Amino acid sequence: MVVRKHVVAIDGPAGVGKTSTSKLVAGRLGYVYVDTGALYRAVAWKFLQEGVKLSDKKRLRDVLKGMSLQVKPERNRLRILIGGKDVTNRLRSRKITGLSSKVAAIAAVRKFLVEIQRKAGKKGGVVMEGRDIGTVIFPATPYKFFLTASIEMRAMRRYLELKGQGRDVVLSEIKRDIIARDRRDRGRKISPLRRAKDAVLVDSTNITMREVVNCIVSKIK
Repeated sequence: MVVRKHVVAIDGPAGVGKTSTSKLVAGRLGYVYVDTGALYRAVAWKFLQEGVKLSDKKRLRDVLKGMSLQVKPERNRLRILIGGKDVTNRLRSRKITGLSSKVAAIAAVRKFLVEIQRKAGKKGGVVMEGRDIGTVIFPATPYKFFLTASIEMRAMRRYLELKGQGRDVVLSEIKRDIIARDRRDRGRKISPLRRAKDAVLVDSTNITMREVVNCIVSKIK
């Protein structure tokens, strides 16, 4: 008997642990991990390279129209190519992170990326993380999860992650950035961050990553 592989949608705000959780869930299920946030970072990177001002709608649309963006999902990794060039490792700077949430609020950008995201998960067998996977990209998937945690915990996790990478960061600044990001993500008119009505809510404030992953995998199986 052939077992159908579905899309597992994992949504949630910044710093809640979506990336680590999604990678581990994908590994447990034998699925491919897809980080849709990387696509918005890629567009932000392209806009910076081209000197695009977000207020210049015509220039913005022209750059999108001529942008060759390819997604190559690999086990526990998503490679992003722009114009055939792998830019995956260039998308994690603080500047890109800040700009990506502003870029994500632009209707033309979201329209440009919707089909790319759907194509990445068309055959199923993927764990896709983002902010509107369960509400917009794959609303029909039976496996939707919404991760949450306190602001303090999210800021501390991001702080420890960046410190572990050797980055010079300040906890209070990270907390401020996360609060601002939440405000933008929840307040935008196009595909705002929200929990799908049928998504399983998982609060990771007081539980370990392993417990979060076990919860999700048990619900799927």
